[in-house]
Amino acid sequence: MINEKILKYGDCTITRFDIVGSFFVYLFYNELFKKAKDLMNQSANRSTTDIYKELLCSYSEFTNTSDFFKQAVRGIHNYVVTNTNQIDMTHKECIDFIVSEFVPKSIFGSLRDMHKSKIFHEAMSSVVKQFIAKIISKYMRVVIDNRDANNVVILQNEFIDIICIEKDKVYSKFISGRAAETISVDAYKQKLGAIRDEFEGKFKQLKQDYDSQIEQLLSAIATQKKNNDALETVNKKSADIIKQLQALVKSTEQELAKYKNAPPVRSVRASSPSNSPKNQEQVPVQAQARAQEQEQEQEDDQDGNNLLFDEADSYY
Repeated sequence: MINEKILKYGDCTITRFDIVGSFFVYLFYNELFKKAKDLMNQSANRSTTDIYKELLCSYSEFTNTSDFFKQAVRGIHNYVVTNTNQIDMTHKECIDFIVSEFVPKSIFGSLRDMHKSKIFHEAMSSVVKQFIAKIISKYMRVVIDNRDANNVVILQNEFIDIICIEKDKVYSKFISGRAAETISVDAYKQKLGAIRDEFEGKFKQLKQDYDSQIEQLLSAIATQKKNNDALETVNKKSADIIKQLQALVKSTEQELAKYKNAPPVRSVRASSPSNSPKNQEQVPVQAQARAQEQEQEQEDDQDGNNLLFDEADSYY
């Protein structure tokens, strides 16, 4: 029979805690007991009671791990969808389903999922450890020796007593914590003003740093633009000089080609003995020079012949 003190929590709370208790009672009363029996058959020197106690102690340590959290969520979720009309409940909703019993409604809506999971894990771990201690100290014969259908009800009521007490402990922490966080209006205004002043100071400094960086950047951009303009001017002048050089080379090559292809000049003797200025002008300069050289050679030859004749005469 449920303790009369528990009835004050209302049917909704008791129903939810009864579901949680059903999962853990079945685990300890049936599964761990069956495992203890199997291990006892493998070791004749140890009793079922000793092995069962060891399993309970190991599970108590197991409640500190994340695997326990996962097992508890899955197990309780399975009991909820099986024994209630909430067949579409998710694991996240299952956590909310239980944690909402440990937290004031005014606070529950502001909790994050991570915080809810932490509350669920800590509450379930604490309740299970207390339940294990109660089994070892009071219900070992009920589990090991005097197994009866009513034993499940007894253990179920014991679990509900423990979890309801835990609910009050966790709930009171939120209430006392909220009260401790309460401050006067003047203190709140003072704190808010200090926060505002700190923010404005940091914002002003950051803005100054930002403006300085922007100014340096703009100056660097302007300098770079000047350098680019100067470089572009140099490039244009260089291009013009290159074009002029190319034109000069081309014109020079054309001029040289004229001399290279011109026909050679020949010596021409005057066809007419006429010494008129008109005919003399038509004789090239080189031809006149050559004619003069030939006349001089003829005169030299004549003088030589005369000299030889004079010498011959004297000889004879």
